[in-house]
Amino acid sequence: MGALGAAFGPSIGALLIEGLGWRWIFYVNLPIAALVFAATARLVRESRDEEAEGRLDVVGVPIGTLALALVMVAIVQGEGWGYGDYRIIVFALLGVVLLPFVIWRSRSHPNPLLDLSLFSHRSFWAATASFGLYALGFVPGFLMSSLLLQDLWGLTVLEAGLGLTPGPIIASALSVPIGRLADRWGHRWLLTSGVVLCGLSYLLLLVGAGESSAYFSVFLPANVILGIGVGLSIATFVSAALSDVPPARFAIANATTRTVQQVCFALGIAVVIALFNSVPSGDPLGGFQRAWIWVIATYAASAIVIVVAFPSGTALVRRGLRGSRPGVRP
Repeated sequence: MGALGAAFGPSIGALLIEGLGWRWIFYVNLPIAALVFAATARLVRESRDEEAEGRLDVVGVPIGTLALALVMVAIVQGEGWGYGDYRIIVFALLGVVLLPFVIWRSRSHPNPLLDLSLFSHRSFWAATASFGLYALGFVPGFLMSSLLLQDLWGLTVLEAGLGLTPGPIIASALSVPIGRLADRWGHRWLLTSGVVLCGLSYLLLLVGAGESSAYFSVFLPANVILGIGVGLSIATFVSAALSDVPPARFAIANATTRTVQQVCFALGIAVVIALFNSVPSGDPLGGFQRAWIWVIATYAASAIVIVVAFPSGTALVRRGLRGSRPGVRP
């Protein structure tokens, strides 16, 4: 579903921008969110961790949220305000100072914001760390692709939206069969293959893209390779992180992984914008090349973490249940 959103979002967003204005790409989320909220309340059964003790940490949760928000503001606003601006420095320092308190609170509270016991699972911390590195290049790569098509190659907003569509459609088509393969073979090499293909797609852009439009000869092949890589990797990261986690802790484990992902999205965007703007105006391709090198490096680091740290085999094999059928709880 996420891949379908990525496939149709750019095209629908382009139609909204051209027809109604750019603010409508935000307005359109309001009725969708209201519908999901109402449907969830009626159709989704509440689940709880029966082993959890006590109530939600009413001190650690707001302080942890504040710490993360301060760091995110410093990252996102750093380019606009300047990284030496006193507000950026104050926000970053406050956020960093509060984080050790959150960790201490998580170690001592019976129902903490961050369940540190999750990191005792090698599959969880390895997948989460690799996913964070992957996220440092994922959204920044899409941002650079959109800027390449519109700002450098001169495509309209609608043409760029349609041009970005093939890769996510491929990723969406692959997601279900890849999930089945992960059940049978394990996550390690599927993830590695997907991350490497994502890096290769941007290597193709780095080597082949020029100042003149080359959509069909360079960008489309790179976009197809990226779609295959994303189909192999992005949903698989989440299932890999949860593969050895007890079902009662799926929610907190998924939330932890997704938080790391979102923070790294923001950090990666800040880095590539800084790299993009560091090139003199007389070199229109140089900013893209620096950004692509960053994206390729993050994917390479992500692949290395998976190969070195993620356990081999399926979750059933690691639990000593080799003879059990995938997807069936013994």
